[in-house]
Amino acid sequence: MIILVLVGGFGILQITSSNTIIQTLVADDKRGRVMSFYALAMVGMMPFGNLLAGSLAQLMGAPTALLICGSTCILGSLWFSSQVTQVSHWIQREIDASVIGG
Repeated sequence: MIILVLVGGFGILQITSSNTIIQTLVADDKRGRVMSFYALAMVGMMPFGNLLAGSLAQLMGAPTALLICGSTCILGSLWFSSQVTQVSHWIQREIDASVIGG
């Protein structure tokens, strides 16, 4: 139960963080369009991931499917963690440019 609470909490943290970054970096006149694509990517692609996980579970069994999907999530998290510094620098450059330009 504790692991489920942690996974849910970190999922919410990831969604709100990426939403904040996107809305901070996008120009005001394009924000609605970008957020609609963001919503499509987050909500619209989820059924395909569920279908993939269900298909894996049917082919290889639920424990193996969980292992594969969990490993993929961990690898994705490690990749994202390695990109945080570059994203932080990019955000700072965008903020500096908007302060100087605006």
